[in-house]
Amino acid sequence: MKSIRIEKPGKLYLAGEYAVVKGYHAIILPSKWHLKVTITEQDHFSIMSDQFQNKIVFNVRDYKIDYPYALWKHTLQSVYRYLKFIKVDLNPHHIDISSELHKDQKKWGLGSSGAITIALIDAVLQFHDVTLTPLQIYKLGVITQKDLIDKSSFGDLAMSAYQVPLVYKKFTWNNASQPRFQDINLPWHDLFIEPINISDLPIVIVNTNQTASSYKLVQSVFSNQHNQSLLSDIDACTTNMYEAIKQHDLNAFMHWMRCHHDALMKLNVKKPLFTEKMKDIIASMHEKNIAYKFSGAGGGDNMMILCHEEDFKSILELVPKQYPIINNYIQGVKHV
Repeated sequence: MKSIRIEKPGKLYLAGEYAVVKGYHAIILPSKWHLKVTITEQDHFSIMSDQFQNKIVFNVRDYKIDYPYALWKHTLQSVYRYLKFIKVDLNPHHIDISSELHKDQKKWGLGSSGAITIALIDAVLQFHDVTLTPLQIYKLGVITQKDLIDKSSFGDLAMSAYQVPLVYKKFTWNNASQPRFQDINLPWHDLFIEPINISDLPIVIVNTNQTASSYKLVQSVFSNQHNQSLLSDIDACTTNMYEAIKQHDLNAFMHWMRCHHDALMKLNVKKPLFTEKMKDIIASMHEKNIAYKFSGAGGGDNMMILCHEEDFKSILELVPKQYPIINNYIQGVKHV
């Protein structure tokens, strides 16, 4: 019996939040927690997830799934149609999804929706003996979510497709139409995805025990004209942080991380990005030589605190005990 198993990581933004949605750069790290998809041959179509109460049996007619809207349905329907486009027969199967990205029944802010999109695409393709590059898989993920072109950076898709630390810049889509299947083999204007070598950065990553609604916060930022000029400032910080990483210059990295935080704090939003819990996490560290910023849209999820190597243990001890430190679940940072 044929069976395929795929694992894809979630993501953690090191730099470039907000600006990346408008075509600027971001630095993204993969999680060591994964979303796993197993596809097994059978005589009908079904899907089960550790997020479902029961297995779902569904029918496929002309590559369309007869089931109410769900992220998995949207993604599967897209990849099934791609198989039709490349003239590959669709074979019935069972899909099983399990995720470490919701460990302990908690949302950790590591981007599970991007991981499930890319994992399902890659798994279905491999099950049908179709092998694509990470770049092509990323592009199929974008096509699956093409209704979000103006609202998303698709950085989570890039991270789950490449599975290594990345510098990422979103494409600019100039055509009147949205991207199509045949476009995955063509260059996409302005798209930049470059794996980078990051290891053992002395950054303490602290979960705030508070989740953020990225969509609402992103909409809040982009609805205010004042914020547009700040995006280029955030991009300058991000690109300089990248140069500092390449030069192994921790002092420069620390400087630009502070500038990045300051730029984020100037954004005019309806809801505070830098929350009371974030302030609580760093309250006892103000005398220390550190830099800090939130990861992602702000308003929750995770805080990052950069320090010098010799101060790493003392910073760990200053984190209030009620906030989990998740370093061991992120690639590229020093483990504890």
